[in-house]
Amino acid sequence: MNWYATASEAATDLDGDDAGVELLRHVVDRAVTVAALHVSHDGICGACLDLWARLAPAPCVQARWAATVLARARTIHTIGGLRDPDPAGISAYSG
Repeated sequence: MNWYATASEAATDLDGDDAGVELLRHVVDRAVTVAALHVSHDGICGACLDLWARLAPAPCVQARWAATVLARARTIHTIGGLRDPDPAGISAYSG
């Protein structure tokens, strides 16, 4: 099974099969986790500092990736590209 880097790549596999929805769920779950961890602490990404002792300005690359994935997943959800009414709780994400 492929794991896609972005929600849009996963969405191309949504040809009515559950595997595509599961791929999108996996990517969105990862993005939600990354978005929750990589938050600004006085302009520095807290997760980058804690995990890698890296002074990365917020939003860091990982936070931007997560925001992009979640935005695309919300778009896919909004335009009705999924049979699942709310994959991985996209509508509850407040990012």
